[in-house]
Amino acid sequence: MLQELGFLTDRRSKRTGRGCIPDASSGSCASSVRRWRARTPVRIRSVPGATSPDSSFLRVLCIACDYIPEALGAQARLVPVESRIDERRLALIRGGREDCQVETAKKRLVWTILKDEESYHMSALLIRDVTLVDGTGAPPRSGVSVLVDGPRIVAIAGPELVAPPGAAEVHGHGHFLLPGFFDCHVHLMAEGPDLLGQLLKPPSYLVIGAVERMRRTLDAGVTTVRDLGGADRGLKMAREEGRITGPRLQVAVRILSITGGHGDLTFAGTAATVEPHLMEELVDGDGVLAGVRRVIREGADVVKVCTTGGVLSPGDDPQHAHFSPEELSVIAQEARRQGRRLAAHAQGSEGIKNAVRAGWTSIEHGIFLDQEGIDLMLAAGTFLIPTLVAPRAVLEARERGLPVPDWAVEKTKRVLDAHQENIARAHAAGVRIALGTDAGVGPHGQNLRELMLLQEIGLSPMEAIVAGTQHGAQVMGLEGELGTIEVGKLADLILTDVDPLAHLGALADPDRIRMVIQDGQVVKDLRERR
Repeated sequence: MLQELGFLTDRRSKRTGRGCIPDASSGSCASSVRRWRARTPVRIRSVPGATSPDSSFLRVLCIACDYIPEALGAQARLVPVESRIDERRLALIRGGREDCQVETAKKRLVWTILKDEESYHMSALLIRDVTLVDGTGAPPRSGVSVLVDGPRIVAIAGPELVAPPGAAEVHGHGHFLLPGFFDCHVHLMAEGPDLLGQLLKPPSYLVIGAVERMRRTLDAGVTTVRDLGGADRGLKMAREEGRITGPRLQVAVRILSITGGHGDLTFAGTAATVEPHLMEELVDGDGVLAGVRRVIREGADVVKVCTTGGVLSPGDDPQHAHFSPEELSVIAQEARRQGRRLAAHAQGSEGIKNAVRAGWTSIEHGIFLDQEGIDLMLAAGTFLIPTLVAPRAVLEARERGLPVPDWAVEKTKRVLDAHQENIARAHAAGVRIALGTDAGVGPHGQNLRELMLLQEIGLSPMEAIVAGTQHGAQVMGLEGELGTIEVGKLADLILTDVDPLAHLGALADPDRIRMVIQDGQVVKDLRERR
């Protein structure tokens, strides 16, 4: 049992019988922490086998989360209560029915300490005796144990690592632990190459389908995705609030396209049109600045632009460049000014090079990438997201008797060989590749099939895993929190019963993903109970 600590003192706050509550807006709060720490004995419990000072910390909850003082130093850290205790337990604590006192005050800090150490660790999880493939490209390590406390990884060690009281344990002997995968190119609002038929359905119908696809994607071991057209911030908000289950989301909302370009869903030769708010943002000339501002206003984390024609659009050619260099420069400057990254649907060589020169983060597809484009990407550090599975999905859908237009089949066959050859050349030259599938063209929940296709064009199994983990995090700007298994990072993890370096293709089967952990919470578990 730990003794409850008194509150911090602050000269500007009213003295109470139990101490003082500092004002979060006052500049003296940090100095108060230092004074309090200097005169107050603090019991710090170390986690056995820990490899980082972050694994030793005060059993303290910060209820007002807008201020977390750094003055307590490396041996103690204060965390939001919501990251340690689930909503039900938090309600019990605040209702006075738990062995813990919690008070809240607007714009004020209240510190308390849990009396029950075991309760404190109710969200801790020790995964022991696994083979660790950490996403950095380092060789696998066997006999590793990983301790998760709340949403984060707090220790990585050998078999000597001991679970704190109350922690759950996963016995992972014979299993491999990897970071949760990234898919940097999906379309959650669609599934299958019959784009017209799907997008003519009511938006509410598409959203219901997207929720189910999110669950399938998470079960496949993909804990983070970038939706590059269709999903809006509503799906992202619902997942963040716990209303739906699925991968962490970044969204483009709509695709910026020229009139008549790949994103123009006025289908040539038909009377069919799709409501613009679902997918497209048609912009030309002086209108490009307003277009990028509109999608950002509506919640776009990433700005996607079609700099060439495409395969699944009937009225254009994948090799033709769309948007002038001047238009792309305006779009890129505005996106960067507002802190957004850029994704280019770019299949033809000229459109690829225009996007790279303008400073795009990633090139999607890259079908007709030439040597000049490869050199430009190497110089700029641009990522390539090949989506190798997408053209195969089109042809396989036709083989299964699904409604795929003849023109789509013809265009797909025309680009298939060039796609393989040019991505292989780019990889051999050192262009950084990240995993993306264009799921939506093909089925969701089979995202890791892309790993084997990357191996077929020259990536080693480890390079393919890095493409789906560390590189995916870098594309999305999340490398400080995700993408590799390291102490201090968020605990997005998958446990598989196959050796991914020997049988990479087996990861495409969601049943071989035995456990999925997201933000420290087990969201899928197919293991036999012990």
